[in-house]
Amino acid sequence: MMLGCGPQTGTRLDPLAPRTAVVGLELVVTLHAESDGGQLTISYDSDLTDLKTRKLKPSISTYAGGEAIFRWTPLSADVGDHVVQFNAEVGGVATSARMAVTVIGGAEPLLFREPVGDGTTFDPAKTPCTDVSILIDDTGAAEATLEPGAVWSDNAELQQDTALSGTLHFCPSDAQQLQATVFPFSLVATDETGARAEKRYTIVLGALKVPPPPTPAPGPAPVCDTVGPAITHTPHANITTSGNLHLSATIADADGVYDATVFYSTTAPADLANPDLTQMTAIDMLFVGGTNVDSSYAATIPNPVYADAPGTTATIYYVLRSTDEDDSVTGCAYNTSYDPPTGVHSFVVKRSQ
Repeated sequence: MMLGCGPQTGTRLDPLAPRTAVVGLELVVTLHAESDGGQLTISYDSDLTDLKTRKLKPSISTYAGGEAIFRWTPLSADVGDHVVQFNAEVGGVATSARMAVTVIGGAEPLLFREPVGDGTTFDPAKTPCTDVSILIDDTGAAEATLEPGAVWSDNAELQQDTALSGTLHFCPSDAQQLQATVFPFSLVATDETGARAEKRYTIVLGALKVPPPPTPAPGPAPVCDTVGPAITHTPHANITTSGNLHLSATIADADGVYDATVFYSTTAPADLANPDLTQMTAIDMLFVGGTNVDSSYAATIPNPVYADAPGTTATIYYVLRSTDEDDSVTGCAYNTSYDPPTGVHSFVVKRSQ
């Protein structure tokens, strides 16, 4: 075990015993540093050169009193003996301690690391195609073959990029977009040992719906309602979870509710008071109960930090929109309402432990 001491500050890291880590299981290591004072920073290095750049990279959470927690979930490519070096720095003077780690195979030989969650959305009005990254973790072989499963949508292509990764490339045609908004897929991975894994994934089109414009009728002008639907919604609170995020609302209109849509983004709109909805992802809210004039709607947003290290956060910005059916009265225009009427709702999602 190598242990360095910072002579100018008296900084030191407690020695670390060798550890055994299992592929697919999180390794948690408690670090303790002592210092004569100053702002303490703790980082890590490793002989695994891609450890800091991969999506499932380790994390270090620091706490008062020189305590820190190191978390790492090894992949099958990490099987073997490695060294992780922890560095503690105060005032530009550093000390380090090395930990030997032996990574062994896990009980589940083959699984999908990516894509995370059950699905995603994209708006074909912004881009005609979408790409979904695929990453396989295999503890029994160095290579796995990707193939389409029994459930597959037209105009999709499965590309194998490396021995354990690939891309689902989907370009829905105009005819497909008119017929449906939900497109299911099943991804299958097999290796030379006979291990097999299947991943079900759904791509939802975020195309915006608006009622057709009314057709003027001969005779006296109709008496039209100019009030949009009433949206009742409790803004989403900050949440710690690794699951998907759910929004709900009650929407009422005397002439009927035509549709409901949620626009969301993990990037703050350029103008928070007047957000550009075309720059946000649109998801149709689903009717879940009630009547045509007093309806309950819900939508699910994929968790943007699902695959990140515990404690990682992201901010969700969103707006609800609903359109009424006033154009069902010949010659009347439909009306649209937003919640909030101006600006955006927002909340923070934090990856759970």
